[in-house]
Amino acid sequence: VSEHFLSLFDMDCTADTKREIVQCMGSFQDGVAEKCSDYFQRYRRSTHVTPKSYLSFIQGYKTTYKEKHAEVQTLANRVNTGLEKLKEASESVAALSRELEVKEKELQVANEKADMVLKEVTVKAQAAEKVKGEVQKVKDKAQAIVDSISVDKAIAEEKLEAAKPALEEAETALQQFPKDTINEETVELLSPYFEMVDYNIETAKRVCGNVAGLCSWTKAMAVFFSINKEVLPLKVSLLN
Repeated sequence: VSEHFLSLFDMDCTADTKREIVQCMGSFQDGVAEKCSDYFQRYRRSTHVTPKSYLSFIQGYKTTYKEKHAEVQTLANRVNTGLEKLKEASESVAALSRELEVKEKELQVANEKADMVLKEVTVKAQAAEKVKGEVQKVKDKAQAIVDSISVDKAIAEEKLEAAKPALEEAETALQQFPKDTINEETVELLSPYFEMVDYNIETAKRVCGNVAGLCSWTKAMAVFFSINKEVLPLKVSLLN
């Protein structure tokens, strides 16, 4: 009987499991009938298992199965939805991790470039500071020469007054002299004179005051050349 009513009933199980359920229902029916007989023997009260009660049992099983199956299906759908969300979240995390890895590499490259630029700027700043110091030394030396000349200016003015026209002409020529055209050859030609013991301002003053300025000027131009050959490339670099 149970096989007849359950054969077309949709159950989420295998055919073997369904047959076992049918057999189990028959066993339940036989067991209840046996208990009814025992009940009559003990209490002398008749209790019967009718086909109607058996059909009601089968219908109750089907109703309960549908309800529980629907509940399980709902839970399964929720679990599947949760699993899908977890899968999507996992994929999103993996994508973000890959993107973060790329960004970290890009950041590392940017930091390395920044360090290189910082080192380069530091080196150039140190070089500029060194050049500034050298220029200041030259400036100080030039100022010292100017100060030395100023001390003797009062004495020289009287002597220069007589030769003022010639001196003015010479000063004009010196001021117009293109200092940047001084080269290694010119300095080398003057080197033998610089090495002479008597080629100094003090000796020149004793011999001729007018010559002292020329002596000082030639030495200053030689010093100017040694510094200017390093400063000129920096000037060109700054202009560019």
